[in-house]
Amino acid sequence: MARSRNIKPGFFMNDILAEIEPIGRLLFAGLWTIADREGRLEDRPKRIKAEVLPYDNCDINQLLNELQNHDFILRYQVDGDYYIQILNFSKHQNPHKNEAPSVIPEPKKTSENATSDTVPDNSGTSTVQAPDKHSTDRADSLNMIPDSLNMIPQHETSVPETLQSEFGRTVSPTEIEKLQCYVKDGMSDDVICEAIKRSKLQGSPKLSYVEGILKNWWAEEVRDMDGVERVDREFEKRRKERQRDGPSGKANSGNAGQNRAGQSKKNKYTGLVPTCGSG
Repeated sequence: MARSRNIKPGFFMNDILAEIEPIGRLLFAGLWTIADREGRLEDRPKRIKAEVLPYDNCDINQLLNELQNHDFILRYQVDGDYYIQILNFSKHQNPHKNEAPSVIPEPKKTSENATSDTVPDNSGTSTVQAPDKHSTDRADSLNMIPDSLNMIPQHETSVPETLQSEFGRTVSPTEIEKLQCYVKDGMSDDVICEAIKRSKLQGSPKLSYVEGILKNWWAEEVRDMDGVERVDREFEKRRKERQRDGPSGKANSGNAGQNRAGQSKKNKYTGLVPTCGSG
């Protein structure tokens, strides 16, 4: 029986999953809906195809092996029967409270990080780990998707990691604290990481340049990536208007007026900085 499961934007951005062909990614998401509350299901490729990809001409067994080779599932055997464990399923999915308990045996562990009796992949080996146990605090997966859930790790990069990576050097706690100050005032980590990356693209990987970008964005009421996109669209619109109007004529006079208005707006925002930048 198919079940309601969670899916987040990180699924589409996962670079490891992207190494698998599109039909394999679709299969992976489909497996969640036919797995039990522990992320387990019978390893029966023909039945899986009928339930998940009935209209597609594909080799389900090969796709399952590919998912296993990339550590997204574990194919294993218990007492002669074959099963699939979706790795980290219980850690990131929250089954409905009335969903029946799993009747499929869990993979047998031979050590802390290894599982025995696995169904071998194309190379004859298995390098995946046993699934993590879920917590007792479960959300109702038939309701709206909780924002805190992630089925696929997004490999998010923090502000300190981005800063060190883009600057190519070890950064000091003071530098990190200055940027984290914007987070405390309500600006998202993604926006700060974007400012760091843009400073590198402009050939100025300096904290002062990053802070300049952030202060400008803060003045434009940018708090998340939607705000960054809005400011970018406005900038591109103004750029096209300047190209269309040219360097002379009435249109240029109009631009001068716009520039004065822009300067007035800039003056308006002079004191509008986050609390960490007001000192």
